[in-house]
Amino acid sequence: MKNKLWIIAFLAFLILPVGAGCIYRAMHPDEDRQQIEEEENRRMAEIEWDRLIDSCQSVDNWYNDRAPLRGPLVRFYRQVNGSAELFFNDEIFPPLDRLIRTGSLKPEKPHDPGKETQPSATEPESTEAPETSTAEAPTDAPEPSGQESTEAPSSEPETTVPESTESGESGTDESGNDESGTGESETDESGTDESGTGESETSESETGEPESTEYDPRDEHDLEEIRTVEADYEHWGYTDYRCRDCGMTFRLDVTEKLVDTEEMSPRVVGQGVIIGRRNWLFLSAARSVEYYKGTNLLTDGDLATFATPLMQLQARCDKLGIKLIVLFAPNKEQIYSEYMPTYTVENEDKREPRLIRYLQEKGITALYPSEALKAGDLYHETYYRYDTHWTPYGAYIADYLIEKELGMEPADPYSPDLPVTEKTISSGDLISLGNLSSGSYPPVQYYVPDVDTEYSVTSDKSSDNGNVRRTESDNPNGLSLVLVGDSFRVNMSEPLTRGFQKTLILHRDYLDASMKDEILNADVLIVEAVERFDILLPGSVWKLLGILPG
Repeated sequence: MKNKLWIIAFLAFLILPVGAGCIYRAMHPDEDRQQIEEEENRRMAEIEWDRLIDSCQSVDNWYNDRAPLRGPLVRFYRQVNGSAELFFNDEIFPPLDRLIRTGSLKPEKPHDPGKETQPSATEPESTEAPETSTAEAPTDAPEPSGQESTEAPSSEPETTVPESTESGESGTDESGNDESGTGESETDESGTDESGTGESETSESETGEPESTEYDPRDEHDLEEIRTVEADYEHWGYTDYRCRDCGMTFRLDVTEKLVDTEEMSPRVVGQGVIIGRRNWLFLSAARSVEYYKGTNLLTDGDLATFATPLMQLQARCDKLGIKLIVLFAPNKEQIYSEYMPTYTVENEDKREPRLIRYLQEKGITALYPSEALKAGDLYHETYYRYDTHWTPYGAYIADYLIEKELGMEPADPYSPDLPVTEKTISSGDLISLGNLSSGSYPPVQYYVPDVDTEYSVTSDKSSDNGNVRRTESDNPNGLSLVLVGDSFRVNMSEPLTRGFQKTLILHRDYLDASMKDEILNADVLIVEAVERFDILLPGSVWKLLGILPG
């Protein structure tokens, strides 16, 4: 009898938690799905009934996703793992790395780039890199879901935006107004800055190169100082002034933020997540490091292969009266290289700038807004610290360049007067991919531009789990937009839905022939891909060629 009681107790120990878990899930049916599909960026396993006789693996996977206490245990594991990672990164790895490199545990003193000219550890002298073929597809690292050396400004008083011109983007307005590189620079005919931001005025020379004319708003405005921010390792230094007469705000006396040039060996955790400086996280998967180092250049043959479908699409769009714009969203590593560990950048003229130049030479409007995004960091962070995607503010800079390309007048992102809403976040796809705990990373602010508030979205319909979105607004311009892209399209959506009367914004995997009429009636067609998945963009173009008439 005693043995029977022990057997019953043992079975109850095994069965009761499962039963309790089943009852709890029945009362909270969406909790598991939300935790798995949103936090782990995947779908829950389902039973494959048609293969049930061959294998019971799907049953095992189904139960594992729904096991009792699975969510709390996963969160506990991430918290412990994240705390251990942070302790190792902060306390163990730095002295161990210094001991291996220098034979000493004494920390090296970081250099202040404002006081001493010294090349960044992430930007050494350039060397020629081997060329690789586009035929080589990206690694099988998952594409994160959507929900999610430049010249620095001098210490002398100057314009709001750091003056820089990116290789591969000729014809650029140094104010950041036109990063398209199409040679159509924006010129202020009045000779003054109408935006109120203190940006540089540019004019075209006979050679087509923009000539900058320095503009100091203090010459024309009665300014009073609002606040001064000192430069540190996370923020630019600047002073904000407001005009006593017109109320415009100007950001002047800009100084570059400090850069930690101490050697930092790269460390990769989880599914290809790089632990960067000052709690910044980056992606090493999908060949992101090769893009960053400039070692995966395209050959002449690769460039021609890449451009062929785009040239055909351009010809069809010209025939149909559709404005075609190709947008490559930069990898986060290119914009915030100051927080990357020490890598040898083998070629400063990297893959994407070369590709952009080639496409522009073929008459295609191609944008790669890396310099515009770097300039925007003077105002707000353009990428999330714990995520691979650009913030709503970074996405708005891309929208701004697109609308400027179309001759529209969007709100200037390079202005302290840009209306924004502050939000806080402590999660991101890199935390999930790195098996890190979001509780171990401090919350950080990001900003959502409040633009085009005079227009409202009157119809908003999403399908296919949000991968296809159709909107209508009360904007009277009558313009229709179709955007085919990846997860970077998500944060671009909100301003576009009010900037155009009709929009169709979708993930490239959901593009099909049923959208033919919407594409044919569009005024603007945008094809977008993030830099690390640029090889997937021609696939979207071939799909479009199959839909549009020849």
